[in-house]
Amino acid sequence: MLNTDELADFGALYSWMSNINGVMTTEQADWARLRTLEHMSTLTPQMIFELNSTLQDARYSNWRIKRWMMQMAPAEAKLRLRNVPNPLPASRSACIPMATPRGEALRVQAPIYGEEP
Repeated sequence: MLNTDELADFGALYSWMSNINGVMTTEQADWARLRTLEHMSTLTPQMIFELNSTLQDARYSNWRIKRWMMQMAPAEAKLRLRNVPNPLPASRSACIPMATPRGEALRVQAPIYGEEP
């Protein structure tokens, strides 16, 4: 049986996880938008501004996710929760260096959910 403090700690963790999930969805959409650069040979000044803004949004989302994860650590330790490895490999589509040739990037990304390259 959980006491009220433990219930509050679990509630805080679930709230953080919900926030993280929402921000991750936004971050993924930002990276998807940035992938449009693969198909453009020229950019207008407006496009450059918009894509730079999108890049900054994605970076900020990533920072928020990392910050929330750090803030969750004390509550996780207090509740004696353990880390369980995720058996699904993470997509590296947003982390591949820009200079990587497209063929190599597609090979490294190795879609696992049936998404189109």
